Amino acid sequence: MRDLKRLLRYIKPHWETFALATFAMFLVGLLEIAIGSLIVPIFDQALTKGGGQRTQTLFGLQHLIPESGLAAWKTISLLLLTFTLAKGIAEYFSTFLMARIGQSAVLKLRQDLYSHLLNQAASFFERHRTNYLVSRLVTSAAAIEVSVTDKPGSIRMSVSKIEGANSYMFQYAIAPVTDEAQWKIVTAATRSIIIDGLECGKQYTFRAGGIGPDPTIIFSDTFTRFIA
Repeated sequence: MRDLKRLLRYIKPHWETFALATFAMFLVGLLEIAIGSLIVPIFDQALTKGGGQRTQTLFGLQHLIPESGLAAWKTISLLLLTFTLAKGIAEYFSTFLMARIGQSAVLKLRQDLYSHLLNQAASFFERHRTNYLVSRLVTSAAAIEVSVTDKPGSIRMSVSKIEGANSYMFQYAIAPVTDEAQWKIVTAATRSIIIDGLECGKQYTFRAGGIGPDPTIIFSDTFTRFIA
């Protein structure tokens, strides 16, 4: 909970952008419902021969559509195109603004980490190698991303670009992870992969690291996710 509060401090300066992005997400949900609501007048008004009936729908869309015939089809088509276009625009702005907030927060976090390192005593740098500190600064500030896929038992892992890395190592294990845990390893030349064969209903822990000239692999912070 304390870590969450610390992270929220980096989002606080962007609260206006966050509110706008949340509003765009809300519009996406409303437009998705409106598109689904057009199914009712399609069957009750557009597909009927002769006089159709206006069945109650969400947002009262039946009042905007003629009772039957070609005019009903034209109105439904126009509404469908309008809702789809508006949904695409709202979804674009929602994704763009959320990504902008995330990148700004990561930038500020890296700046704070760098300032914190500069304020350390000389003995601190004697105990910790410079390449280790730089790697942690790069990988820890940009945590790995884990997202679900359409296929059950699979998940997509992505990691931010790591300077000097020519390939990437992805590891995962069943949570909770202990010192004796057996990490399963997947290497790839790309920063995003799909891992299959996971057990549905179980919780897994993930991490990733860059492979380069330095034999020491600095892994990102771990990320835990339930598999559906």
